[in-house]
Amino acid sequence: MTRISTAMISQNALRDLQQTQKTLFDVSNQTASQTKASDLKGYGAQTHTLVSSNRMQANIQSRIDNAAELETRLSMQDAVLDHSREVLEELRAVVLQDISLNGPSSIDAKVEEAFQVLKDSFNLQIAGRHVFGGTRTDTPPVVATDVANLVANPIANAFEQGASEQKVNVDGFQEISMGPVASVAALDAFNLLRDIAAGGPYGNPVSAAQKTALQTQLGTMDTVVDGLVQLQAQNGRTQQRVENAIERQTAQVNTIAKSIGEITHVDLAEVASRLNNAQTSYQASASVFNTIRGLSLVDVL
Repeated sequence: MTRISTAMISQNALRDLQQTQKTLFDVSNQTASQTKASDLKGYGAQTHTLVSSNRMQANIQSRIDNAAELETRLSMQDAVLDHSREVLEELRAVVLQDISLNGPSSIDAKVEEAFQVLKDSFNLQIAGRHVFGGTRTDTPPVVATDVANLVANPIANAFEQGASEQKVNVDGFQEISMGPVASVAALDAFNLLRDIAAGGPYGNPVSAAQKTALQTQLGTMDTVVDGLVQLQAQNGRTQQRVENAIERQTAQVNTIAKSIGEITHVDLAEVASRLNNAQTSYQASASVFNTIRGLSLVDVL
């Protein structure tokens, strides 16, 4: 007759209970996290693929974030260029009116107003950085204090010198200029204001000599306005390139995320079935273990 040790039976039952308990724990974790493993070592041979894919996804997402920030900046630059054009067109209307009528002139006041608007516009800051400062984002690019200061000094002194255009890589291949510096974008506009102001002050009415000089300035105004329109168009083309880069890279990120998901994500229907089986097995193992633990010689006899 083969003798069976009660202790051996208990140990086997306990081992089965522990195994089903671990299985239930693992499947429960998969259900909660919807992933196959809680760390990389749980993916075995696919670990390298996961690490590489996650790194690639992070790099592309970083470029998307930079491109989105640039897109916001380009929108602000478009608004500045558009507003600057409007200010100069308003000044042109005032000049045209004053040389056509023999009434009191408002040219001096309009020039001062245009100067302050343009100065504030091209000293625009986003998150503490000057948009038109180029590589020198920590200091205002327009430093002239008022029209009198503009007239009294060379036009170059109106700007903080030494800055150059700032460029950013938006897709890993192409560098895009973030926009012109103020000393380029606003130079003609400030030079125009300087020349008009230098011909003043404008009396009541404007003198014949001043009218002749202002007639010449009207053509210059058109040229300056056209220059701002061209900068705005260039800014718009850059915006389109950035939007296209964001769209392409977002598609790449989604593709990588799908590939990662195919490795890490569980089939919820399959896991639900396994969870149900694990719960049943655990209950059965626990029942057997409790039964064996309660056995005595009296039960056998």
